[in-house]
Amino acid sequence: MITWCEALAWVLVVKDAIATVIGVVLSVLAEYVPKYTTISPRMKRLVMLALCFAIPIIALLLAWASNCITQPTGDDVWQAVYAGALTFLASQIAHTIQLSRFPKQ
Repeated sequence: MITWCEALAWVLVVKDAIATVIGVVLSVLAEYVPKYTTISPRMKRLVMLALCFAIPIIALLLAWASNCITQPTGDDVWQAVYAGALTFLASQIAHTIQLSRFPKQ
């Protein structure tokens, strides 16, 4: 069984392929939220950006608050930002591919 600290550590060290999968999954899941489909494309990108960066940063703060790590280092913060950026990039690519499947009106 995975412990709380191991789960947070896993989120903090998300690797490239996993971040890509998470980004694609978030992009697909977001389309099923009724309120998300009614907002403008720019707001959609901002919401997705915030979500992609919030997940690893919140995991870092939770790891620190629950004493899984003593104090976040610069490398920890950089890893969280990197994971968020990669996840956001993957979500936008997935969304662009989804849009290309629909005919222009």
